Amino acid sequence: IKPKKKHRDSKLKEVLECQGLIQNRMKKLENEMTETKELAVQILAYLEKYDSI
Repeated sequence: IKPKKKHRDSKLKEVLECQGLIQNRMKKLENEMTETKELAVQILAYLEKYDSI
């Protein structure tokens, strides 16, 4: 029974590490999306200012 538990623990550890990596990736993506939105707002403001739209 003991080896099985050890195996399960290492699998659980793997899963938790993957979840951590995914969460970090998601945070990075959220930051990039926020930056992109801010840039888009700036570009639109710039274009409206110069009546290019």
